[in-house]
Amino acid sequence: MTTAAAPIRVVIADDAVGLRGLLRALLSRQSGFEVVGEAGNGAEALVVVSRTRPDLVLLDLAMPVMDGLEALPKITGLSPSTRVVVLSGFEAAQMEDEARALGAHGYLTKGLSPAELVAALRRAVDGGRRERPPAGAGGGDEDFETLLQSEDRFRVLLDEVVDYAIVMLDAEGRVASWNTGARRITGYSASDVLGRHLSCFYPRGEGDRAGADLAQARDGGRLETEGARVRADGSRFWASSTLTAMRDDAGGMRGYAVVFHDISARREAEQALATMAATDPVTGLPNRREFESRLATVGRGRFSILAIDLDNLKAINDGYGHETGDEALRMVAQALRMGVRELDVVARVGGDEFAALLPDLTEAEAFTAAERLRLGMHGVTLQRGQVRISVGVAGGDPGADPALVWAAADEGLYAAKSAGRDRSELSPGGHVAGRTVGAGWGPLLEELLAGRGMRSVFQPVVELSGGATMGYEALGRPAGGDLNAGVEALFAAAERLGYGRDLDWLCRRAALREARSLPAGSTLFVNVGVSALLDPVHDVDQMLLLVGWAGRHPSDVVLEITERELVLDTARLGEVLASYRAQGFRFAVDDVGDGHSTLEMLAAAVPEFVKISGRLTRGAAGVGPRSAIRAVVAFAAECGARVVAEGIETAADRELMRELGIELGQGFGLERPAVASAWS
Repeated sequence: MTTAAAPIRVVIADDAVGLRGLLRALLSRQSGFEVVGEAGNGAEALVVVSRTRPDLVLLDLAMPVMDGLEALPKITGLSPSTRVVVLSGFEAAQMEDEARALGAHGYLTKGLSPAELVAALRRAVDGGRRERPPAGAGGGDEDFETLLQSEDRFRVLLDEVVDYAIVMLDAEGRVASWNTGARRITGYSASDVLGRHLSCFYPRGEGDRAGADLAQARDGGRLETEGARVRADGSRFWASSTLTAMRDDAGGMRGYAVVFHDISARREAEQALATMAATDPVTGLPNRREFESRLATVGRGRFSILAIDLDNLKAINDGYGHETGDEALRMVAQALRMGVRELDVVARVGGDEFAALLPDLTEAEAFTAAERLRLGMHGVTLQRGQVRISVGVAGGDPGADPALVWAAADEGLYAAKSAGRDRSELSPGGHVAGRTVGAGWGPLLEELLAGRGMRSVFQPVVELSGGATMGYEALGRPAGGDLNAGVEALFAAAERLGYGRDLDWLCRRAALREARSLPAGSTLFVNVGVSALLDPVHDVDQMLLLVGWAGRHPSDVVLEITERELVLDTARLGEVLASYRAQGFRFAVDDVGDGHSTLEMLAAAVPEFVKISGRLTRGAAGVGPRSAIRAVVAFAAECGARVVAEGIETAADRELMRELGIELGQGFGLERPAVASAWS
């Protein structure tokens, strides 16, 4: 009778939380592996290695503060029997020699398939010919002496770390050890703090938060936080902190390891960048992005919005130069800001466009405010030229969607300009009634991202000639909700509230998870937003892991770029698409003819599939839409792409698309979306 080999015990050290999760999921599905810890940087990896003594550390190089190269020799010095394999985004030719000189037992680049990664890890451990003794094997005093030496090495290593505070606490949360980095960051010597509770580093009145942090780490094993801390001289600094519970073999609490770093400079820089990102550089007012963010938090009370246009900016620019035009913008901005209440929000939302959010005002009260602002401009004088504004006014009932109210105000502005400018007009459609759209999206999105999640339905992509199904598009839906309900408002709200990339990734995971029930060999179309696609945190390596986890090959997957966002950096987009294509993924550009899916996007992406918007498909009997479709078909033929007509609702739509040279189609006139099992 043979004894089953002990599993390879792995620690994953990478600052990308999502990648750590995918690696953990991948290795947990493999026989012979056990993930015993995670770390977000080199200093945390030292703590985890000291606690777990793993067989293998999977180590990223580019991590904050203590990177992989600095941590590598410390890990091997602390636990000589541990094998360290680098998993890096840097090409091997750049860094492999240096990593191996520092003690790495292997060097892998991100982008390996899951099978290649697992095989390489097995080779790294097998190459060490390390045989772990069975549990309970003898050793006695010798093992104890080895442990003491290891603990001594650990303390020496901790004291060498000067940029990171590494503090060991006892089970009650009192300081038991204090390294050089902690002394340098806080100004406390070891004698000042040994035996004191963790709460002494929290600001006055926040001591209870220290206890809550310890409790969360004890219950969850690990807690990552950012917050204010206090130095010995009473000054505050901003710290990034990781609190890890340390337990003995029986599961009892031995204490905690605290790793923290002073990130005050980074936080100040981030705040300065956030201010710059939210501010119009010419006027100093909030910009469009910030105004949309304020709209998303408008609350459930009534409110009004003013859409404001500087009537004669082009004439000023053409007649007196752009410096005078900028002066006019600054004068208008100052007059608008001074003409409203402190709680009102005024923003520059376009070249000559402004907007104002007026909480608690009825439409009639907002109109009075608009007239006061308009007439006030008659008293604003420039050295050359004069400033005049037109204003559109719309009010919203409690619960109204702010985006709809703003759109209504724009209609009023259009009416004002059509009637001769320098006037205020109410929205022709009247005030916007209360709706649930937009009000309450925040809590719903937080609930979805926290665990309720998304699921998918799948709509076939059909060959228009023979009717065969060539693939399926995954359409995200909130779990537990109506699978036939539209989700455009949900995704629009996610973009407004800053949840767009998170929701995008959640939908990708749901699509690949549930696509396992689709017919074998079918192509899967997965929607991706531009910002999520360009996000370096969710790079191609994570998509490869996700596809491998779902049991698919990249060549089976078409990433469908949605029209929700404008692409500003087309060069960067081309580089990212090339990295995905190198792994076998293909691309589609969605809704060409609507939104931001322009010819510029097509030229930058050169997609394998072009999907024509349903608006063009249904309007193809008209000369304009039909000409646009022919242009898209000609483009596709030139670059070898296949064209998909969306929104096919009737047999006539289908026949017209075939006549225009389109091979593939989607729409209710072909097949309605359904859960994956319906197509199997």
